[in-house]
Amino acid sequence: MTNSYDLTPIENAGLDDLSGERLAQILKEARKSCPEQFADGEEEALLYKLRILTPLGDKLVPTLAALLVAGRAPEKGLPHFGITVNRYRGREKTGEALFLRKELRGTIPDLVIEVLTLMRNAMNVRAIVKENGLRYDVADYSLEAVREAVMNALAHRDYSPCASRPVEVSIFSDRLEIENPGGLYGPVTLDALEEGLSAARNPHLVKLLSYTPFWGETVSPNKGTGFARIRATLAREGLPEMKLEASENAFKLIFEKRAS
Repeated sequence: MTNSYDLTPIENAGLDDLSGERLAQILKEARKSCPEQFADGEEEALLYKLRILTPLGDKLVPTLAALLVAGRAPEKGLPHFGITVNRYRGREKTGEALFLRKELRGTIPDLVIEVLTLMRNAMNVRAIVKENGLRYDVADYSLEAVREAVMNALAHRDYSPCASRPVEVSIFSDRLEIENPGGLYGPVTLDALEEGLSAARNPHLVKLLSYTPFWGETVSPNKGTGFARIRATLAREGLPEMKLEASENAFKLIFEKRAS
């Protein structure tokens, strides 16, 4: 077993368990971004170089990172992988207040899209008129900021066997919480995170995501700048600053709802 769980070989999987279309997109982006590394070579050799395939005995099998990004059924490698979306009446996380629960499964890009779709349906949108006399539609939350936060949660969560639960997205009447298994990694503290310091728990997954096309860019277009992007987005859209909480086994990002 490797210390980097994103390189864990998936024993019961093969190349057929990965989406050929997404692999082709990743290879195209890798060749464009790093032609000196990926311009030439047989496809299997390039997939090995990208850590999509890894040796297991006398054969090459997909890595966990590969299933998370391009798998036809990522849960084959990690049954507890995915996102649970809970929506509550009011501000408290209680069974009585829970009125919607969705268990989402799929690759990281697919999960991000599903969460954004659910958020669009859950949010209120209203019109405001600014000082210039123009009318603007504003929503409870920034979908751009939510997208970045969900991608960060999936890319940086703990994938070790001891972290056997999904990422949790909780929608309350006054806030949105996104919590992932795994506390702060390496030398990072909350203060350091606010200052832009980062450390990758899943470096190979993050690298692979940087080659994965998503909405005109890649899933991780600017590695290490996720929280800066979120802060800038919230400020631009006139929303409250995010809040961060961390424990030994979990990390939580909180978005406050736009004031009425």
